Amino acid sequence: ESPIVDVQSSQTVRTIDSEVFAGIPSSRGYAAVTVLMPGINAQGADVGGVAGNAFSVFQAHGGRRNEGQVQINGLSIGWQGMGVSGYAPEVGSAQEISVQVTGGLGEAGTGGPQMNLIPREGGNSFRGSLLTNWAGEGWQGSNLTDAQKTLGLRETNKLVKTWDVNPMFGGPLKRDRLWFFLTARHFVTKNTVAGIFINKN
Repeated sequence: ESPIVDVQSSQTVRTIDSEVFAGIPSSRGYAAVTVLMPGINAQGADVGGVAGNAFSVFQAHGGRRNEGQVQINGLSIGWQGMGVSGYAPEVGSAQEISVQVTGGLGEAGTGGPQMNLIPREGGNSFRGSLLTNWAGEGWQGSNLTDAQKTLGLRETNKLVKTWDVNPMFGGPLKRDRLWFFLTARHFVTKNTVAGIFINKN
């Protein structure tokens, strides 16, 4: 059976639901979603979620680095002139994440990719979840070789500790009419940077 080709629109949209994203070992930040999208170039890489829930600029197909837009339910959370800001939304509480790589419509502020986080909402049954994780410096390996040490590299960036606690709960206030959804998150990441030391003097 031949594939269906849309000859009416140039849009390229990818959607990740909450179950898929929950199974990916990442920091549960929007920057971890951008690296999963074909055609998007993102600043940095978060291996195993140790970089933290930091903001990240992204672009598609060679565009400017500030063209990538982050939205919550269609509302931009970027700075003026940039698609991102210091506010890094909590992706784990999103019902789904929609990323439009190309083919933005007239309301788009730039020609770059747009990431839209669709928040969860309560339903007619009470449901909740709790995510916790923790890692310390003993959980991280090193690929520093003797050859690199002879070239002058003495240390590598190291993880000190990271933890994440994220409870979520929702349900009905009035069945079929009014629901609630509550979530909170406490997330900490501490890393050292190679070549920077505390001045003990």
